[in-house]
Amino acid sequence: RKDCEFVFYGVVDKKYGKILRKKGLKIMGKYKQSDLSKILTNIDVGLVLPIWEDSAPQVVMEFLNNKIPVIATKMGGIPDFVNEKNGYLFNPYDENSVKKVCEYINTITHESIENMRRNIVRTKTPEEHSNELKEVYNEILRCS
Repeated sequence: RKDCEFVFYGVVDKKYGKILRKKGLKIMGKYKQSDLSKILTNIDVGLVLPIWEDSAPQVVMEFLNNKIPVIATKMGGIPDFVNEKNGYLFNPYDENSVKKVCEYINTITHESIENMRRNIVRTKTPEEHSNELKEVYNEILRCS
């Protein structure tokens, strides 16, 4: 799409970086955690495209906690956070699924992005999650 800019933050292998730049991807390189809020203000939709299992997808949580819809692979814990209301999931190993997500990206509108934004529910912080787990453990200890 000519009206979209695809930007990657993080470290990229030189070989693949060269290929991706030729395809139009803008590679920003490393960033500091303190830069994250500024970076996220310029993002309409987050792409999270791992091909491996990740039980706690931090990038997904960062996007959602900043009201950014997510297009992601159905890998690991990502489907626990992303659904048809706040994003789009696809199977990276299924050619038909990959074609469908490409079609989706080519037809997504500002209105559909705003609809997804309205459906985003903030995820728990690591501290909130830790406190909940501690309460569960304490309850188990009290019952034994």
